[in-house]
Amino acid sequence: LHQGRLALRHFLDEDVSLDILRTALPEKLSSRRSISLIGMMGSGKSTVGVELAALCSLPFVDADIELEKRTAESIAAIFAQRGEGVFRRLEQEVIASLCSGDELIIACGGGVGVNFENGKCLGVKIKIVLLLAE
Repeated sequence: LHQGRLALRHFLDEDVSLDILRTALPEKLSSRRSISLIGMMGSGKSTVGVELAALCSLPFVDADIELEKRTAESIAAIFAQRGEGVFRRLEQEVIASLCSGDELIIACGGGVGVNFENGKCLGVKIKIVLLLAE
């Protein structure tokens, strides 16, 4: 919400209260489609995702945590033992599964854009919100 408020101030020279954004945002974003949060590691995808899910009354899924649950391995272990190629394939499977399910808020891993198939799935079926951090 703070980032949206700053963007309104920067691009439209309008100052909107956080209360107004808290009221309007869920209505605008939850138009019967899932929302995917993308951005670099540390940009706040999981933190924002939990808040947004509560505001929109939708479930929240962190794609990295979902991948670890499905494989019973940590991401670090997958990278170390099986390589980035295997990790990206597993990540693609998780993203495709989340895209085809019920409406939800998804926090994607920082490198989700590396795989073109992820972009096709997310861009067609889900609203994408890019988080930037300073």
